[in-house]
Amino acid sequence: MFKFKLVVALLFVNIGAYATDYYVDSNSSFPEPQVVTQVYMGDKMLEQKYVYSEQCYTPKKSFTLDEQIDSNMTVCLTSSIQIEKKCCLGSWIRTIEKGGTMCGSGVPSKYLRGRTSFDPMDYYSSISGDGLVKKKDSNHSIAKKKGKVTIYQEPAGAKLIKMTDAEFEKSFTRTENYWNVLLAFEKGVPFCKTKEEMGSQNFYGISRSVYKKLPHETLTRKVSSVSVNPSENGVNITANYGGSSTWNFSEEEFNNSFEETSKVIEVESSMQRTIEYAGKNGNIVKFIYSEFKDDMARDAFTREFSIDLSEDNTGAYKGAVFEIIKATNSTIEYKVIRNFPFGN
Repeated sequence: MFKFKLVVALLFVNIGAYATDYYVDSNSSFPEPQVVTQVYMGDKMLEQKYVYSEQCYTPKKSFTLDEQIDSNMTVCLTSSIQIEKKCCLGSWIRTIEKGGTMCGSGVPSKYLRGRTSFDPMDYYSSISGDGLVKKKDSNHSIAKKKGKVTIYQEPAGAKLIKMTDAEFEKSFTRTENYWNVLLAFEKGVPFCKTKEEMGSQNFYGISRSVYKKLPHETLTRKVSSVSVNPSENGVNITANYGGSSTWNFSEEEFNNSFEETSKVIEVESSMQRTIEYAGKNGNIVKFIYSEFKDDMARDAFTREFSIDLSEDNTGAYKGAVFEIIKATNSTIEYKVIRNFPFGN
């Protein structure tokens, strides 16, 4: 975990920089004026969309933030021996398989007279005499007393095996397993704050998970949100998952790790305007003007228009002005003098 000091005033400048430029509808037009461009017949020559910019941070390097959550520990025991005991008039065998793992909280239960309960994870704890029926629903309990360890099978409380502490430690490998929260940042891949979250500090696009790695499997849980906030000690990145984990960066460390950037988002249900090249017939150059909404062309707002090159090489429609440099049946070379006016 990073622990540094900084002047708080500087931090707010960093986190809040350019905030007034984000989430405001603006015009995105293609191509830029005075840039010579060539397209084929059927391609869009001019295009206008309504967009806004999301606030983002882009990692300058790839790294992970990984923290152990010191709660809800799981204790697992993996057996290095095969344990079997006949029961129930010999028709069933109670078992702990060699290589099998059983897991539990590791906390003695008053309902089991102080014994610790463990559930079989990857083996069958009860097998019928003919081997046709196998069950995992019988768990084990373990009692330690006076240098001896006794393993019982529940719910019957039947004794399965008794051994010394030394024999038990030799026969079972114990692991203590905790939940960990992981945030992964990939160089050049931004994470951003949506328009809906603009009043908060929650960002999307961060690879995140809460996991617990057991001997036989890895468990996962969901991280609901990740926030980036100023703090007295720098910048905090916090993962929220029911609980929360926070990593603190100094201003210097944060700026060395991330660059403030933006992401252009098209405004949903906004109108788009385009001019498409429709080919050439003699000196007549043809175009199609269209308006779109919800990605659907508006029939009443699709128009054909043309320019006679013998009279002029400048086209103008709906406020957009462009100069034709060269036109053939298949391509047109041009430059935009003025794109569609924004808001009209």
